[in-house]
Amino acid sequence: MESNYTSEQIERLWQYRNSVITIFNNFVNSLVVTESVLLAVVGMLSSSTSPMSEIKTPVILLGFLLTLLWMYVQAKQRFILQSLKDVCAEYLPEYRKQLELRQNSAWKLWHPSRQVKSSLHF
Repeated sequence: MESNYTSEQIERLWQYRNSVITIFNNFVNSLVVTESVLLAVVGMLSSSTSPMSEIKTPVILLGFLLTLLWMYVQAKQRFILQSLKDVCAEYLPEYRKQLELRQNSAWKLWHPSRQVKSSLHF
């Protein structure tokens, strides 16, 4: 296969892919901690009869908004990583081989080529 990229460009592409994954993982970790703290606060406010219990609804709404943000970021990240995965698989033979091994593995639970077809027709 004829490569349109130089070896330096391929190295930068791989570094960019790793950087995107690291940034995403850091974001998700901080979001999980924040939502866990919010859940603990809601639990404490639900069990108490203190005057602070009226802030329970705004805290729940904040948690819901964080969940929506999380869903948006994950969808965007999936798109970015899928495009990076395709480019890396095209120009990095070792990476392509690993993807093929994972797709044929028994540990692979879901893959787009294995989608279950519904028997219901509307």
